[in-house]
Order: sequence, then structure tokens, then C-alpha cells
Amino acid sequence: QAYLDTKTKKSREVDIIASYHGKCNNNEFVSVTINLVIESKKSDKPWVIFCTPKEKYSFEDVSYRLVRRDNFTFQLLDEEFDGYLRRRIPFRGRNYYEAFKKYSEESKIYEAIISCSKATHYFKDLKENDSFYNKNGLDFKFNDQITLEFYLPVIILEGTLVKVTLDKNGSAIVEEEDYIPVVASYHDEEFAEIKFLPDLITVEYVEKYLAAIEFWINKVTRKISQGREKLWNEFIQKGETDNNSR
Repeated sequence: QAYLDTKTKKSREVDIIASYHGKCNNNEFVSVTINLVIESKKSDKPWVIFCTPKEKYSFEDVSYRLVRRDNFTFQLLDEEFDGYLRRRIPFRGRNYYEAFKKYSEESKIYEAIISCSKATHYFKDLKENDSFYNKNGLDFKFNDQITLEFYLPVIILEGTLVKVTLDKNGSAIVEEEDYIPVVASYHDEEFAEIKFLPDLITVEYVEKYLAAIEFWINKVTRKISQGREKLWNEFIQKGETDNNSR
């Protein structure tokens, strides 16, 4: 599927967009969707990712940028997007290198990060501009559908993925990995810095990754449905209390 690179003004292709709709007992009022914008790469050269511990406090969660929402209040969730797969990983990929790559060759890693991340932002912004995005503003209406839509950039590598970290003595620890959350910076056409946050996984990890995403989205959907029911009961009780006090 094509997307517009807003910096170069060129149309580019993304490999796959996969969507999944969360399930609960009250889908009439709750709609939660996740869209994975996927770039696939094959490499006979190991992808080496240099990682550091994740910050204790970070705005990198999906709640920060790549979420479209309508008729939604964060009161509906006890904890923001509890169980999000990326949150469980204690490290982040910061720099990268393709082993045995010639200096003159372009970086497939950089290309994949930029391409899938730009595409993810484009499709999310396009959906906001062309839809009923936030039609209710900040007012939560019980009889209107709650809509939450996530957009996640994902890179799938057919090849070897290597994680490099440092121990307490500053010595390198090198080990193969199936999943590395990446943090990358990019400057847009107005020279504003944007944080790109793709998930980098191997082909072998795809099935496990998708199962974890499905489990998480279903959990978020159920929690929103339960949160809506809780707010509704509180609203009814408040109304009864107000009537009894008159």
C-alpha cells in the first residue's frame, strides 16, 4: 500500500498493513483496533542492534502518539494500556550496524526504520483527517460507541538479529534476539524531531508476537467495556442519590 513521504513529497510503498479488532461481550459500544504497519526485510548479514536500558519514565508508549480515539476517557482504563508487549522489555535499541556490510552500501536497517515509521504516522494522521475523529471532543457519551485505534510500526527480519549490551564492567554482551523495541530520532520537513518507535522482530518470532498483540488488544477491549459499565453504574447511583436528597 502506498503512502506519501511528506518530507520528500514522493509516494512510497509499505509491505503489509494487518488489522485486528478486539473482542469483548459488548462490542456494540466498544471498538478497539490495532493496525500493524509492516516492513519486511531479508538479509544474509546479521543485524546488530546496540541496546541500553529503557528509561524509568518515558513517553514512548503507544498512548503518546500513535493512537486515534473517539468518545474515550482514560477513566475507562485502570492502567493505561496495561500489558502492552513493549512495556515488558527492559532494553531499547538505540544504534545499529549491519555486520560485514561494505561502507558504500546503504543501511537496510535505517531504511526499514524510517519507511515503516513514516508510513505508520501517515496512515494514522490520514485516518484522523478523513474520519469522525473526536467528534464528541472531551465529552463522554454513554450511548455512543467508544473507538480506540492503535497504529504500530513493525519490522520483520528474515535473518539473524543480534543484541549488544554492556555489563557492569563495560564489557560487551552479544546474544541473538527475537524481538528488540527500537527508539530512533528523525527530523521532519519543518526540522522538528520525531521519535520513531518500531518493533523489530525476526520471522521466527512472528507467531508469538501476533499472539501477544491479540491477547493484549482483547484485554484492553474488555477493560474498556468494564470501565464503561463501571462509569455507567456510578452515573446511575449518583442520579439516585441526587433524587433521594431532594
